[in-house]
Amino acid sequence: MNVSENAEEQLERIRQLKKTEEHFMFFLENTSDYIYFKDIEHRFTYVSRIFADLTGHRSWHELIGKTDFDVFPQEHAELYYEKERPVITEGKAITWLEEPYYNQ
Repeated sequence: MNVSENAEEQLERIRQLKKTEEHFMFFLENTSDYIYFKDIEHRFTYVSRIFADLTGHRSWHELIGKTDFDVFPQEHAELYYEKERPVITEGKAITWLEEPYYNQ
């Protein structure tokens, strides 16, 4: 394999990655589910549009970097934090969770 073939393969991988990201963002904008992703410090990294709507935000971008304590009333934030802590710190799955209804 020569250098130009290697560069072409890398460009193709980049194109595919961008396409995957576009599909992911389209999904987050159009799903009717409350979906969010958090980092190891419990900060939102991605959220669905409907989740942003639920919390009174115009865009999911407004939630990026915030924690539950920045978004929800204290009692809800504490509950969410405790329920999600094993997922974030230990990788344990939540198999069934009923969360209290929250609407801004």
